[in-house]
Amino acid sequence: MEYLAGILAVSVTTISSLALIWFLDRFEKEPIWLLALGFLWGAVPAIVVSLVIEMVFRIPLSHILEKGIAEAAMGTVVAPVTEEGAKAFGLLLYFL
Repeated sequence: MEYLAGILAVSVTTISSLALIWFLDRFEKEPIWLLALGFLWGAVPAIVVSLVIEMVFRIPLSHILEKGIAEAAMGTVVAPVTEEGAKAFGLLLYFL
């Protein structure tokens, strides 16, 4: 139930801010279907891709670093870079 509330809160704030930006864009409005596709890419496939990459990095980091340092590195460096990189990869696919 807590996850559902979190997903709903994030979805509402993201969609409302996206709608505001789309409304304010007077010259080159993107199609709604493309915006929805980008939203869904960031919500599902990008998370799955980043989780797989994080699991790959977790193994060598846990052997090289101490447990606490490895967990801190995963949470502060590896996770944000892989998640945002996976989202950027989706945008690159849209562009190409």
